[in-house]
Order: sequence, then C-alpha cells, then structure tokens
Amino acid sequence: MKIRKSGTMLDRGRLKAEFESGTVLAQPDDVLITEDGKRAARVIRTGHSRSNTGKDLADAAFHFAASSTDRNLFAQFVHLGDDEPITEMQLGARALGARPAKVDEALAGMASGSFPPQRSEFTCPVCPAFFICGNLAPGPLEKNIQT
Repeated sequence: MKIRKSGTMLDRGRLKAEFESGTVLAQPDDVLITEDGKRAARVIRTGHSRSNTGKDLADAAFHFAASSTDRNLFAQFVHLGDDEPITEMQLGARALGARPAKVDEALAGMASGSFPPQRSEFTCPVCPAFFICGNLAPGPLEKNIQT
C-alpha cells in the first residue's frame, strides 16, 4: 500500500499514558519514521475523515499515549477513503492543554460506571451496541428504503 511506503516501518509496540483516574493503552496500526524524519504512530481507519478528526477526545487520548511512550512520537490518523488520507493531530497548544483533564474525567466516569449513552435516533439504530444500551425508544419503527 502506498501509504505504508512513505516511510520506514518500526515495531508497533503498545502505547501508554497514565492519568490520575486510569491508564490509556493504545495499539497503533503503524509506527514509522516519515520521509521528513519524524516518528509517527498511526491509526488506520476505513472511510472518510470527519471534521473533528485529530480534534476529538479519543484522538487526543491516542496522542497522549503516543507522546507519553516516546516524546518524539506524534499521532497520525489515516482514512483510506480520502484522496489525502493522512491527518495529523490538529489541536493547538491551548486546546491540547485542556484535553488531559477531559481524558481523566472520561476515565473517572468509566471507572465509576456513570458514563451514560447519548441516545440519538440517527446514530443508535446503526450502532453495534444498539441492543446493549438499554430499552428501545417508544414509538413506531419504520424502515427507510430509498430507491
């Protein structure tokens, strides 16, 4: 694959970041030295990138795990459906500075079991955890078939 030919592949290893409320462990899909000499830990995703790629909490947690494991390692997110598939962490210093507290808050919520689902009539029906989250919402069910 062309994306993997753009650098020297390294051992993937496991990435780890310690927070007050827990530990984030991450398994990168690739770790490599890029053509410009930087060390990148990559998450490879199918489909297209979203507007919040490299900005959301999960991506920030992956970034922290990468940089905690090796301060010279940075996060990249690869979307196989895009013409320009590689996205680097896109948070500025100020926004990134607030993310450790948010990751720690999420870890504390998970540990206490108080991490309620955010139900949505748009995303819930296609979610793989649909039957785990709880009772089905009241009202009629209709299959939306578009021809």
